[in-house]
Amino acid sequence: MDEGWAAVAAGVAAFLGAVASGWYTGRAARQGAEKAADAVLRQVVDQGAIEHGHWLRNQRQETYVTYIGEWDRALAAVEEQWERARLRIGGPPQSDGIQAADIRDELDRATISVETCYERLMVLGPESVEERALELLGDLQDLRLRAWEMAGDVTGGRAGPIHDAWTQTRNSMHESRAEFLYAVRDVLGAAPKPRA
Repeated sequence: MDEGWAAVAAGVAAFLGAVASGWYTGRAARQGAEKAADAVLRQVVDQGAIEHGHWLRNQRQETYVTYIGEWDRALAAVEEQWERARLRIGGPPQSDGIQAADIRDELDRATISVETCYERLMVLGPESVEERALELLGDLQDLRLRAWEMAGDVTGGRAGPIHDAWTQTRNSMHESRAEFLYAVRDVLGAAPKPRA
């Protein structure tokens, strides 16, 4: 009888060992699968973040280049109207045909595309570039205002202060443009990163 109980005990022990071993193996396999799934999920999320970063950087680059190009064109148009306004005030008699309303219409049209580009830039960000772009837009709008004032100054009484304000903005504008370009370079030079 002792041999029978020994065989039963050995069978029970083997059964319990198999159950414990199966449970441990199953648990280890489940943990391994969960870790593998987490790693795959993290890799997919990281890859998505990097791809979005590349897309965003390309969109920003296109917008920044468009913005500075439109800004340069608008500046040239404003400067052209400034010269027409100055001719109107103190030019030779044949410059009398220049109308203030024509100059002002051209000035209004000159900055529309820059304002539209700024709105897109504002959406794409980041804030550092947006702030610099707004400074550039502000300088351009200030020059437009000075040219607008000069176009309407038929008596010449305010031409001196208007000219001084124009010159001051024109001189400070170079620094604003450089700061915009530095901010753009910093943003575009940074590689996209996975989410933390």
